[in-house]
Amino acid sequence: MRVVWRRADSSVQYVAAGVGGIWALIGVAGSSEIARFGLDGHLERIWQIRDAGRMAADDSGCWISTNGRLLHIDRAGRLRWVLRAPLGDVATGAGSVWLAESTEVLRVDERNGRVHVLHTGRIRPGGFQHDLAASDHALWVLNDAGRAHTTVQRFDARTGRKTGSVSVPGIADALVARPDALWVASVIAPAAKPATGYDIIRINPDTLRRTLVIHVV
Repeated sequence: MRVVWRRADSSVQYVAAGVGGIWALIGVAGSSEIARFGLDGHLERIWQIRDAGRMAADDSGCWISTNGRLLHIDRAGRLRWVLRAPLGDVATGAGSVWLAESTEVLRVDERNGRVHVLHTGRIRPGGFQHDLAASDHALWVLNDAGRAHTTVQRFDARTGRKTGSVSVPGIADALVARPDALWVASVIAPAAKPATGYDIIRINPDTLRRTLVIHVV
């Protein structure tokens, strides 16, 4: 393990891999910026984006949700405005960018820029690291249900119709979708007490049954 970047009075809030590099959303001095690192750890470039709040990346570049806009940095480093939308959790997958709002999720097709609105009904992402994930046929959302447990909800990726849900213990704050499994990371934190450990949970995406639980203390 080695430290590749450090700066006083700043905090790395999101990290994602895409376009042969690593992207980071960094909060600094009341503002924010997006940094791109090479796979060797070398800092390649920084973009000043004052109100960046959420970030995701894929082979097309980096997607940033700000207070009122969805932005994109492409493979050549060009920053462009994509659409006007409230700040929300953002994810990539299945050839699209997904942006959560309070009662719907926006799906932006990366090939043609078309926006499709999925009317999911009320959702309450916890606002931690990665509350959304998408696979070819499903959109997954971590719904905040308190410190005791979190609800993982599955929606049809085309219609937005809810197709299932499963409860996981603790405060889930990361979600990764793969064709054969859904992975959830959760902090076990009883009410009014410090965290006692962490769970990594593997879920069958078809049956929603837990197939593996790893306890980290």
